Amino acid sequence: MHHPNNVSYELLCHKDYLEIFMSTEGNFLKLVWSGLPSKEKVMEGSEQLLKYVEQYKISKLINDVSKVEGLFTESVEWIITNFAPRLNASGVHNIAWIYSEDSISRFSADSVLSRSITDTIAIVFDNLENAERWILAV
Repeated sequence: MHHPNNVSYELLCHKDYLEIFMSTEGNFLKLVWSGLPSKEKVMEGSEQLLKYVEQYKISKLINDVSKVEGLFTESVEWIITNFAPRLNASGVHNIAWIYSEDSISRFSADSVLSRSITDTIAIVFDNLENAERWILAV
């Protein structure tokens, strides 16, 4: 799979609500969430992500939530208090978030981004091309 920035990806994980790809350069992961994942699915997908981060020594992510429909408010608290600190501790320091067109899911993403207390730098983008350009530059 090629993109405008000539980034190629290898699929690591495929679930009905989440795909996890590794750039073939091997220096970042891309997550593509879809639908409205339950808290259990968000937790399961996040734990899988942590395993890949540790296995491949990843420090950068693209988190694409542009295909998420609606609010994932029940997951926000867990992400902020439990997952985000562990992700940061595992070595992830740069995350490019790709927002949904759906302003309701933007609210959930904003809640996570504004309330996470880690030294991870998270920048919001509205398309994959710009997110890739930034993640390749950091």
